[in-house]
Amino acid sequence: MKIGSQLLGLPRQRRHRHPDGGRSHRRPFIEALLARGHEIVFLQPDRDRLEAGDNLGGAYTFDDGLPGIDALLLEWRWAIPGRNTTVCGSEGHTCDLHRQAQLINHYTARHRTPTVIWDKDRTLRAESVWRHTTHTRVCEAALTPTPGAHSLLFPVAEDLLAQTDPLTLRGAASGSRAWLRGQPVRPGRALRPLLRPAATRV
Repeated sequence: MKIGSQLLGLPRQRRHRHPDGGRSHRRPFIEALLARGHEIVFLQPDRDRLEAGDNLGGAYTFDDGLPGIDALLLEWRWAIPGRNTTVCGSEGHTCDLHRQAQLINHYTARHRTPTVIWDKDRTLRAESVWRHTTHTRVCEAALTPTPGAHSLLFPVAEDLLAQTDPLTLRGAASGSRAWLRGQPVRPGRALRPLLRPAATRV
């Protein structure tokens, strides 16, 4: 199956100047689909090459047009004033919202292409028509998703889990800083109780 993907951000493990929590799971997800024999085309410019000078070894296909696909996979985007609601080409503008509208209009609405909407931040409106369209499925990164949605959690590469020492993880969790793939965060009281038990059970 040829899957058109708008999983935004870079598949590479690093991203120049732009923190991106999706890097922790985006690449394992895409690699798992490829391993199952699917063809993946990223429906966006090759930002690795354009922004970071990295062509990823030619491992991925990018197309900012409207190629023929069998299914559409979207990482749901929402309006962020001053960033993706501004005029295309203006300073600080990102075109993710405009591109999403173009893809949904062309594939999901016009051609009724089977569409999976991964509402990772749970911002899709409850009354959205896409929750009730027969050829769309809404997924959330939640153990208890919104009624009508499906659970699609962030994957972790199995080979990384197999190489991980839980005792090392437990010790790291007690440090003063943690990292949310691309940007530092201070664990504080809210995060430490979650990290330690999880680390001992890996």
